[in-house]
Amino acid sequence: MHRSRCLAHWHAKRAECSHCGNDNHEKFHYSKIEGDAVLQIQVCDEWNGYIKMIDTRQYIEKPSAAMFDLKSNHLDVAQENGY
Repeated sequence: MHRSRCLAHWHAKRAECSHCGNDNHEKFHYSKIEGDAVLQIQVCDEWNGYIKMIDTRQYIEKPSAAMFDLKSNHLDVAQENGY
């Protein structure tokens, strides 16, 4: 995991919320973007928030986390749904 604003990075488990550590699979889920194999969001009902998830394995050269954040503004639609 990489944070775009402060450039922090850490390892995270796939089966838990990357923000709060919630591992109740009924309280968090992933929403994929149709037609895009790289972008998705992780939505957590425990802390009522979301995290943008970007799979960088498909890139030869990885753009910076800040650049990904800027290019993925359309994922912020989760805010319109109360997250």
